[in-house]
Amino acid sequence: MHHTTTQNHRKDRNFLDYLLYTLAAGVIAAISFSFLLWLRY
Repeated sequence: MHHTTTQNHRKDRNFLDYLLYTLAAGVIAAISFSFLLWLRY
């Protein structure tokens, strides 16, 4: 029973890491996109 709880916790942790990486990638993409628009105009 204890093993399953640790597995679920690990899955939640991986999901949080995935969410964090996706958020960071989105922020970087938005910054680079706005920078490109600023360079063009």
